Amino acid sequence: MTHCPQLADVYGNVFSMRLGGEKVVFASGYKMVKEAIVTQADNFVDRPNSEIGNRVYLGDTNGLFTSNGESWKRQRRFALSTLRNFGLGKGTMEQSICEEIRHLQEEIEKEKGGQPFSPLGLFNNAVSNIICQLVMGKRFDYSGHNFQTVLKYLSEALLLEGSIWGTLYQSFSGVMKHLPGPHNKMFSNYKIVLDFISQEVESHKKDLDHSDPRDYIDAFIIEMKNTMSKQK
Repeated sequence: MTHCPQLADVYGNVFSMRLGGEKVVFASGYKMVKEAIVTQADNFVDRPNSEIGNRVYLGDTNGLFTSNGESWKRQRRFALSTLRNFGLGKGTMEQSICEEIRHLQEEIEKEKGGQPFSPLGLFNNAVSNIICQLVMGKRFDYSGHNFQTVLKYLSEALLLEGSIWGTLYQSFSGVMKHLPGPHNKMFSNYKIVLDFISQEVESHKKDLDHSDPRDYIDAFIIEMKNTMSKQK
């Protein structure tokens, strides 16, 4: 990517090349980039195809973050309105964050001996708990084995996806899916994370109150059922 400015000097501000199996178009220069992402934003809003996402989600819809078109617009509208209802951008969200900071401070104070330590895991847990309160309606203790295991597997998977192994799979999935290597651990880790989320969804279904959604999962299940009933 560091050579793109030199390529633009040779081929112009808009040029394309193949990265693995994908043909990628590059826009260079302030005016051209502004034209693409501001003036004609609706024409360039789609996400690129993700071979990793296709395998993780088994070819089904990729949800809010990697879906495209009308599906993405509906998901985005629903997500924003629902998350606001549960406190996003409001004072109640600030209270949840302050409460989580208190738990984080307690965990930091447990570190004994005055020796340097990496707070990355604790910060990761704290941020995840804020998200979980919105999505699942609860937080997880810093000493909870199951949640700590899920966070560990998720971090490993994200690191692998951003490594050369993730790039190779994204570019040559037809070959890489048959080969051994660390990229296979990425998918096994993502499966563990998805299984954890699926368990939470099933738990929500068992005691769902359609008149009083507790969190984002409840609201999403209710919206799905309402949409399905309208389509019949």
